[in-house]
Amino acid sequence: KQKAVMIGNGDVTVAAGYLYGPTKSLYGFSKTAIGEDTASDNSLFLIDSSEASADGVAVKANVGPGQLTVAMTEDSAANGTVGEHKHYGFTTSLGWLNVGLAHQELNGDDNNTTSVAANTKVGDLTLGAIYQTREGGDKAYIVAAKTTMGANTLAASYGDSDAGKGGVGEVKGWSAKVSHALSKKTSLFVSLQDTDQSGAAGDMQSDFGILHKF
Repeated sequence: KQKAVMIGNGDVTVAAGYLYGPTKSLYGFSKTAIGEDTASDNSLFLIDSSEASADGVAVKANVGPGQLTVAMTEDSAANGTVGEHKHYGFTTSLGWLNVGLAHQELNGDDNNTTSVAANTKVGDLTLGAIYQTREGGDKAYIVAAKTTMGANTLAASYGDSDAGKGGVGEVKGWSAKVSHALSKKTSLFVSLQDTDQSGAAGDMQSDFGILHKF
């Protein structure tokens, strides 16, 4: 498994190695407990290539009221030179609302993407959303909600993308997940995801199991 090495003092962190761009972080920033470890993989609705990752260097620093990230990674499909891909991100808290912005200038035509994300919490209810645009006109969004009632957590989301992750083309759909905590680190879950892809039949996926965090 590829990893990165990080050093810092709390205000400034420098990382080198295999990196995800700020857009990847914004996806996590906006999503709820519906995760990539189940059939309900919301990242399917992100614009294709907007989670670009490769070997590179990154600097993350506290700037004023927020946190700024600047990263440069290589394009493994080209000549492997760090700097082929450029990533910029900024996140901040506006009281009850957390917001973030990311921009990626990827090697190749029509691959620059801009993403805006937000999340907020009202009592036991968490709401999150991410909106993306790409040169050439592609757009995508995901909205999600999660609520906790005792040991039970219920989550739901809806996504729509003109060019979904993995080159699936236009795709939209919904996800739902119910989990029951057996302890602080162990839970049972059941999830459903229904997708509608351009030029293909609808696809309903289900998943259930036990999740333990070490």
